[in-house]
Amino acid sequence: MTERRSTHHEIEVPGTPEEVWEAIATGPGISAWFMPTDVDGRRGGDAVFHLGAADAAATVTGWEPPVRFAYEEPWSEGATLATEFLVEARAGGTCVVRVVSTFSEDGFGDDLEQIGSGWPAVLHNLRLYLTHFRGRKAAAVSVTADSPATTEAAWTELTSALGLGQVQVGEAVAAEAAPLEGTVEVVGPDHVFVRSDDALASVTVFSWDDRTVAAVRETRFGPDAEADAERDRLAWTAWMERVIPSSAARSA
Repeated sequence: MTERRSTHHEIEVPGTPEEVWEAIATGPGISAWFMPTDVDGRRGGDAVFHLGAADAAATVTGWEPPVRFAYEEPWSEGATLATEFLVEARAGGTCVVRVVSTFSEDGFGDDLEQIGSGWPAVLHNLRLYLTHFRGRKAAAVSVTADSPATTEAAWTELTSALGLGQVQVGEAVAAEAAPLEGTVEVVGPDHVFVRSDDALASVTVFSWDDRTVAAVRETRFGPDAEADAERDRLAWTAWMERVIPSSAARSA
């Protein structure tokens, strides 16, 4: 028997296949709900994901507008990780988006579990973007820091510092020391999503390469999105360095 090498997730989102394609297969679209990204839109083109102080490069392997977008990135030990987005139209102006992550070789069960655990929250962000901000000018902020604590302790630390410890979906929140204000849209064991009229933000903690990573991702929308994002990037970076002083925050 071979070890499972793929993880599958899906979500129903509002929009036509063409509108969903713009969100999942273009640099501006992906940047609005996932992370700052550049995409050369063609088979064989480059896709670059800007992860704070580092970049992750991939090669576009599937380009079939508006139904299939796929890319492949190098992994450890000579293996590769392929990611595929599939878009299926549904009646009533919605689409189902399926994402499949597949390793080229066996033996990456822990990595697959980490990747699979992250996709549900990411896809919720896609749904929120397409529901409330589709087509608006966007600018993204991503700030991360390594914490010496366990994921559970780091999560408690972050949510306590932001006043998010016991929040519920639909609750209005406003952090005193960070640029976070709006309505709570999603609450999970290691993530909270907050939406305002012109911003979508998520606070998460996850484990990666035996490290505990605290992350704030925010997208500002509207004509002043770039200036607002730069202001918030500086504020979030300073906030993260105060909350987790043992590791300098990385931003993009």
